[in-house]
Amino acid sequence: MTDQNNPQIGLDQGFENYINGLIEERKFPNLTPELKEEMKKDLRRRLDDFIAARVIAGLSDKDVLVFEEMLKEKKPQEEIQKFVSTNIPDFTNFLTNVLLEFKGIYIGKINAPIMSSPSSSLTPLSPAPAPVGEKKMN
Repeated sequence: MTDQNNPQIGLDQGFENYINGLIEERKFPNLTPELKEEMKKDLRRRLDDFIAARVIAGLSDKDVLVFEEMLKEKKPQEEIQKFVSTNIPDFTNFLTNVLLEFKGIYIGKINAPIMSSPSSSLTPLSPAPAPVGEKKMN
């Protein structure tokens, strides 16, 4: 359900649909509802981190400082999104490419990126582990 007065609700639903699609595409056999919920939480955290890393790479040094300050101050998500979409050229295309890259890495079609900064708190994305009790397929 979307709320036209709150675009964040629609965005969250879009990401939830995206994450559900990723899990379905991986085709985990015998996936319990409980395990699926845990996978969804983990994937959302990984997706948020991945998008943040790509946003930082897409911003100027000056804008990165502003972005980090907004995060520290826990500014509303809408304000952060507006800042990012204003300061990254062709943001819709940028976000589409980020989501496609994330999917490629998760599905295993793209190798996980290596973070260049050892001081970065973000970790490279790797495919989610197979559910407990499942054998990993190569």
